[in-house]
Amino acid sequence: MKKQMKSIILILSLCTLQLNAQFTLYTPENSDLQSTYFSNIVIDFENVIWLGSSDGLVKIENNEFTLYNSSNSELPTEAIVDMYIDTKGILWLLYEEQIYKKQNNKFVFVKSIEYGKKIAVDRNGDLIFGSNMSLLKLKSDLSIDTLYKSDMLDHKSVSRIIVDKGNNIWFTRSFDDGIRKITSDSTFYYGRENIGLPISFSSQLTLDSLNNIWLGGLGQLYKYNQNEDEWTNIITDYSDKIEDTWAYNGIAFNRTNTPIVSSRNRRANSIPIYLHIFHEVGLESFQLDSFYLEDDFKSKSPSPIAIDLNNNVWIHISDVGLLKFDPSISSVNLLPKSTYTIYPNPTTSSLSIELENEAFITSYKITDTKGKQVVSGSLSPSNLVSIDVEQLTDGVYIIELTTSSGEVVIDKFVKE
Repeated sequence: MKKQMKSIILILSLCTLQLNAQFTLYTPENSDLQSTYFSNIVIDFENVIWLGSSDGLVKIENNEFTLYNSSNSELPTEAIVDMYIDTKGILWLLYEEQIYKKQNNKFVFVKSIEYGKKIAVDRNGDLIFGSNMSLLKLKSDLSIDTLYKSDMLDHKSVSRIIVDKGNNIWFTRSFDDGIRKITSDSTFYYGRENIGLPISFSSQLTLDSLNNIWLGGLGQLYKYNQNEDEWTNIITDYSDKIEDTWAYNGIAFNRTNTPIVSSRNRRANSIPIYLHIFHEVGLESFQLDSFYLEDDFKSKSPSPIAIDLNNNVWIHISDVGLLKFDPSISSVNLLPKSTYTIYPNPTTSSLSIELENEAFITSYKITDTKGKQVVSGSLSPSNLVSIDVEQLTDGVYIIELTTSSGEVVIDKFVKE
C-alpha cells in the first residue's frame, strides 16, 4: 500500500508541471501518448513533431497524437532506434534491422541492415548510418561503402552522427575518449592527446547554424569553432552557474541560434534537472524537477530535446513523458512554501490555507492525479480560508490558489 501511494504521489507531482504557464507535460495518463520512452525527437519543415518510441513512430500535430506502426501503416511495430530530417525535408527512420523513409506522405522501405545504431544524411543525399562498431554509407544505388571500422573488437558502437555544412561527417562511439571527422579523403581524431580536452563518455553531438560543433556528456560541454579551429569549455566559462558533476545530454538551438541545453546532476543523493538557455546577455536556467517529488526523480534524464519553428522546446523526461517548454509565456509567480501553511494534511473533511504575507486568496482549483479538474470556486478575499473537500474520494490531489496580487500557490494534499 505504501508503494502504491508513492506512485500516486509521483503521478500527481508530474501533473503540477502543467500548472506552470511555460510548461506542459504529456504523459500516458493525461494524453494520447502511449509510451514514456523516446529514442529521438525531430521537427519537420511543416513544424510537425515526430517521436521515435518503443511502439513505433509518433506524430504530434495540432495537439493530436498519432502512432504509426504495422496496425495502420507500412511501418513495423518495433522500437525506432534513430530518426533524421534531411535537407530536403525527408524523414528517415532507423530500426535495428531496417531503414524506412517518409516521402510524399508515404512510408517507404529502403533497405534491410544489421545492428542499426544511428543515422544521418549527407549533403549529397547519401545515407550515413552506424551498424554496431562500423560507420557505413548507403548510396543512392543502395550499395554500401564502409567509412570507418575499428581495427579491433573493442565493442565501442557508433553513438552519434552529424554532417556539417562542408559535408564532413562527425561521429562519436560509446565509451570512446574523443570524436572523429571524416572528410572526402581523410579521417581526423580529436582526443585528449591532440586537443588537450578530457573528452570521454560523450552522449551528445550536434551542429549549430554557424557550423560549430557541440559536444555534451558526463561532466563536459564543449563548442568547436571550425573557422577558428578553437575549442571552448562552456562549463569553465559558466563555472559560477553550472557544474562539471552534471551530465549535459540534450543540446538544441532555436531560430536565432541560441543554445538550449538540458542537464542532470549525477552526484549521489542530488537530483537537480535543468534546462539552460545561453542568451548573449547571460545564462537563464529552469530547475525542472522542482515540481516533482525528489525521492522519485533521481533516475530521470531530460534527453533528447528538440526545438520547433515556434521556439517551443520539446524534452523527453525518461520514464515520465514529453515536456513542452514555451519561452514566450511568462512563468507563474509561485509563492514560496515558507510564506503559507496548508493544514491538516492529510485531511478528512476540510483544508485550511493561511498566507503569511499581505495578499488575499481569491480563488482555488483542485485537480486529481490525471490532471483533471475536480472542483474549483471563488472565495471571499482573505489570508485564511477553509475549503470543503469531504466529497472527494480518498487519494492525492493538487490545489492551486490564486491571490489578489496575482501570485499562485501550488501544493499537494492527501484526502483520507
